[in-house]
Amino acid sequence: MPKSIGIALQYTIYCVWAFVVPYMFNPGQANLGAKTAFLFGGLGVLCLVYLWFYQPETAHRSYEELDELFIKKVSVRQFANYKMDAEAKELK
Repeated sequence: MPKSIGIALQYTIYCVWAFVVPYMFNPGQANLGAKTAFLFGGLGVLCLVYLWFYQPETAHRSYEELDELFIKKVSVRQFANYKMDAEAKELK
């Protein structure tokens, strides 16, 4: 996804939330009050689950090693345990 599309999507979501959240608190509208925390907590848990499965561990890896991992299509859950080829180790 191009950067400009990502920025436009982020800004659109921001505008929607900026419009909707006050209505969730307002006693004359949705009147959720503190229950709104369950909505944000649920979204936080969903984001945490997504990151657990799709965010690779890149600690102590060089750019060359990361390139090798992505080229070989190593699962993100295996990044930390994957043994590198000799060429990538020499470049480090």
